[in-house]
Amino acid sequence: MSIRKSFAILFILQTFFMACSGNNSQKNQTGLNEGEVTSIEISIEGMSCMSCVANVKKTLTSIDGVMGANVSLQNKNATIKCNSEKVTSEQLKKAINKIGYKAGDIKELME
Repeated sequence: MSIRKSFAILFILQTFFMACSGNNSQKNQTGLNEGEVTSIEISIEGMSCMSCVANVKKTLTSIDGVMGANVSLQNKNATIKCNSEKVTSEQLKKAINKIGYKAGDIKELME
């Protein structure tokens, strides 16, 4: 295989993996200086597998104002870092409930 083909294949693979990593979404990457950044924890009932976790995380991170979300199957919760001027905890709960899970108690976390 020629060197050009090797580089082309490497470039294609790198592009594919960057696109799949989920870090290319500029829509939700709000600067830390914009608005008030808060971290909240929401309990979630109904998750039974890692696909559930991925579904909840994808839903949360697609919301404007959410800067990041960690979803735990073991702890049955999501920890969300968001701009409180753009999104409310009630909006996050509604999004979780809309996809078939039950969002419960909300706890604001200290940074």
